Amino acid sequence: MVQAREGRTKTKPAADSPPDPIEEARAIAHRTGLYAGIDLPKYAETSYMPHQSATVTVYRMVEGERRAFSATADYAEYAPGADPQYRDVKPMQWLAECAELLALQKAFPATERLSPVNGGAK
Repeated sequence: MVQAREGRTKTKPAADSPPDPIEEARAIAHRTGLYAGIDLPKYAETSYMPHQSATVTVYRMVEGERRAFSATADYAEYAPGADPQYRDVKPMQWLAECAELLALQKAFPATERLSPVNGGAK
């Protein structure tokens, strides 16, 4: 088992499996030396769905200042094309990772080729 952020654990992927896009995006951001943190996801709720959207803010150093880059992922927008393997096991975590990847794409354009839907490249 590999220790993930915030105390979660996950199994290590097989050597021949494609890289996890959120992990790849985080690595790209860290390699720039400009990654300056992340806020916990914020969820919007409705009476018919407990996790309709997630908003994540990541931070990047820009000209010596810490700048925020936020993105929101709506369940209705991303769920139809998502593989249930990613979406249904932990839907709130999946939605937060979609939003995080979108925010990382804003802050670090080198991550734009990564898709938030099924954990793969566009």
